[in-house]
Amino acid sequence: MAGFLILCACLFLDWFPLAVLGLICFDYPNGLIYTALLMIAAGIFAISPVNEKIGRAVLGCRPATTEERKKITVVWNSVVAAIGQALGSSTGERFASVKLFVSDEKLPNAFAVGRNTICVTRGLLSLTGHSLGADMAGVLAHEAGHLHFGDSGRLAVALTANRLGVASYRILDFWSRICEAFGRGALQSGRMLAVSGGIAGVFITLVVMLAVLVANVFNLAMKVFSFTFQVAANVSLRAVGRNEEFRADLFARNIGFGPQLAKFLRQIEALDAAPKDIWAVLYRTHPPTATRIDRLLQDAS
Repeated sequence: MAGFLILCACLFLDWFPLAVLGLICFDYPNGLIYTALLMIAAGIFAISPVNEKIGRAVLGCRPATTEERKKITVVWNSVVAAIGQALGSSTGERFASVKLFVSDEKLPNAFAVGRNTICVTRGLLSLTGHSLGADMAGVLAHEAGHLHFGDSGRLAVALTANRLGVASYRILDFWSRICEAFGRGALQSGRMLAVSGGIAGVFITLVVMLAVLVANVFNLAMKVFSFTFQVAANVSLRAVGRNEEFRADLFARNIGFGPQLAKFLRQIEALDAAPKDIWAVLYRTHPPTATRIDRLLQDAS
């Protein structure tokens, strides 16, 4: 529920600058309607198979080799069977259609993409080769939890909307800079007229000064709002993401892969660097590994 509320808040913040652009380009209320429809279309695209393919390409996911496919499929089938036993055959069938890919990343890891993709790194395949895939089963069960709860799909929507919001802020900032430049030029001309003693020059100078002031205030306000919204959105999404990691861990435990996941986390715990300041803490995408292990063991006891 928290993830959904944060997503709604982020979508609104991303829509706001887009709505300002809409009101500049179109009359009210068409500007608001068009931008809202654009945001909805972006959200639909974000969870589409097309965007999922784009996400796989951007993240470096490639089809598995024959050897890799055999290793991953055996482990994944055990996870799907456990999901079917715990949550019902229909849910198990849904996970049977999940697409499995490989990344050449050396760090032992796996990640979910969109609504129907799990990518395993070469580092994970190398790490788990000696243990008959037991550790990898825990990791894949965790990623299945992300797909089950829609975490990766929700993140795709948030990131797509964020790109629209950032692009809108940049366009508004560009326009305000152009207006400011024209205003400064007009202000210089008005000053020249004012010096020559013309009343029209004085009036034009005052009007242009007011316009330049408004443009500067608007530009500053957009920068402050843009910075604030970016920080708030990033911190909020990461806080929700950390809770989603705990929830995916619990999903893996509930279908019988808690010990395997805890064992894997112990192996990579040394890779978990301690945050150096409060911003590093706030911007963490994952909870501390030691805390995840402790929760898994508490749940299992």
